Amino acid sequence: MTTRSFVTIAIALTALVTSTEAAEPFAGRRSDISVTFLEFPQGLRNIGMGATGVSDINQPTTGYYNPATLAWADATWVTFGYQELFLDVTMTDTRMVYGNRWSDESSENAWRLGGVVGYTTMDLEAQVVRTVYLPEGTGETWNPHDYYLTSALAGAVERGNESLAAGVAAKYLSLDSGSGDSEAWLFDYGFVAAMRILINGSMLRPRLGFSATNLDTGLEIDSTEYDIVGQMRVGIGVDFATPPTTYASRDVALASGSFAADYTDRGDYDSFWSIGWEVSILEMVQARAGYQWYEDGPTNQGDRSNLWLGFGVGWVFGRWTVRADYAHMNPRPNYFDLDINQDMFGVTLGGRL
Repeated sequence: MTTRSFVTIAIALTALVTSTEAAEPFAGRRSDISVTFLEFPQGLRNIGMGATGVSDINQPTTGYYNPATLAWADATWVTFGYQELFLDVTMTDTRMVYGNRWSDESSENAWRLGGVVGYTTMDLEAQVVRTVYLPEGTGETWNPHDYYLTSALAGAVERGNESLAAGVAAKYLSLDSGSGDSEAWLFDYGFVAAMRILINGSMLRPRLGFSATNLDTGLEIDSTEYDIVGQMRVGIGVDFATPPTTYASRDVALASGSFAADYTDRGDYDSFWSIGWEVSILEMVQARAGYQWYEDGPTNQGDRSNLWLGFGVGWVFGRWTVRADYAHMNPRPNYFDLDINQDMFGVTLGGRL
């Protein structure tokens, strides 16, 4: 393997490979590969809440954790997130979410439809091309660039205060391994159920979600075929809001918030638990916190826990919404025992048609 291939796969963590066939090299089954680029969480609100989001139905949702959550989009949103990771690696995530709700005037029934298109990138600063024969460099430079495109659709039916949604997503992945681009198609699906309870004007909304993500058709890197490790998530949560009050010509809850708890199953690849909280004042300022801990896996993440923090500010101006969000996390160590804080920020622009 050339040095530039090692930079992307090892240092940039574009693809961390752990073979399941190490003891049986001729078993006839493809090895598993953990593409960590796909597993860096998206959505600044969710990141600030410990990377929870399987049952999140608050606006705006990205559909990253569960495509079914997109069914609750009721406007057009454009979101942009930027993450500074480590070793000069950066990520961007740009998404456009659209949603609508149709109600049955003769009953309390309604239908929802939402979708998203997204473009997610990971880049590393220019690297000197080296080989085992020219360890000082060949005189060339190389700019690693990986990306994936996302398209998802979700629908929901509401019967009174009860809602049930389902969604699917397709992703096209392109990894620059140094010796050429590797491509793959991946698919997600998920479900969300929620119930709205009104108590003396206050709202309580428990919810439950399930998703399976990164179900792939195979990935070829340097003439070797791999199966991408997928994730199965299950999550519960509850939203609450005080009775609405009028502030700046808007009817808003004086105080509102959310709690979420998710479990992400990656088989033998470091499955983990996450919990998160958000508290909002006048639907304008939000404070968030999350906690995450890992089970034992091949990278020995047992007894490892991370604290996540975040905040947001935004307001609705007529039909338009403007938001800014920030999140901070201390990432789990990896094969190189890196333990570097990450800072992320994002903006959201939304409009109701």
